[in-house]
Amino acid sequence: GERIAVAGTGGESGAGEVVVRDTTSGEQTTLDAGLGADTVQAVRFSPDGSMLAVAAFGDGVRVWDVASGKVLTPILARAGRVIGPIAWRPDGSGLVAQAVDETSRIGVWDPRTGQHRRWLGDPADEMAYSLAYDGSRLAVGRIDGSVALWDTAAGKRLFRSTAHRDAAGADAGAVPVVVALSDRLLASASQYDNSLRLYHRGDGSAAGRITDRTRSSDSSAAAQGPTIMTFSGDGTTLLTATGGRVMVWDPVERTRLGRLAGGTGGGTTGGRTIAALAVTADAATTVAARIGGRVVDWRRGTPWYETPRGS
Repeated sequence: GERIAVAGTGGESGAGEVVVRDTTSGEQTTLDAGLGADTVQAVRFSPDGSMLAVAAFGDGVRVWDVASGKVLTPILARAGRVIGPIAWRPDGSGLVAQAVDETSRIGVWDPRTGQHRRWLGDPADEMAYSLAYDGSRLAVGRIDGSVALWDTAAGKRLFRSTAHRDAAGADAGAVPVVVALSDRLLASASQYDNSLRLYHRGDGSAAGRITDRTRSSDSSAAAQGPTIMTFSGDGTTLLTATGGRVMVWDPVERTRLGRLAGGTGGGTTGGRTIAALAVTADAATTVAARIGGRVVDWRRGTPWYETPRGS
């Protein structure tokens, strides 16, 4: 909760930038990113906050030392190239990313040397869209509408589901799936599916689902479902981002708690679209970055917002 990192393209030069802001002093530092105009996929702090990993299309994955603002290493592929999504080992000793050549495969790399250490799971024909990793479990959501859960210690896949693909229908095309892990549950969602699906983290068995009734009822409207999903730090709530809205859910009771207030921002609808969402480890603060460049935060106890209905 001491720092926020935001990356993107824009400004007068149109070049990519990575900015780290101290949440206490408000001081901002721009890292020597050298991203050019490549689109940034993800930024992730190491658990102790000393390193920052950035994945960008065309530029691969690099790791920076936050204190000095200098790059430590690019993440090196054994074959093909390394891209996002990315995640850290809980102890910060390894960075998890996706290697792509003829197939997609999730692996672990040394964040200081860039060298490959091991693979997590088997190769897949479709690219990963999102992943979650906590040291013993790896969850992967892919663009073909599938989600899989792996026991990484045993090297065993616990389950694979195509429920989001099945719900979207054969004519949906790509069906990207977002995933999140808590200490008890795996959650998954798709832009083309009205259900937030829950699975037991231990064995991947079904734990229920939440029907998202906040979505547009217009069946012709594309990509109306969540594009981002994360659990709060204590795992008691599940947060999803759809367009410019942040919704909060109870994953145990499988109910909607509400919508975070004051997050609509200004500017065009496209500029309000949420590109990234994070919650501090103590669940006290939620932070969202919008495509238009604005960063919005909510403190614990922020009142819910409900759209007025009726006459």
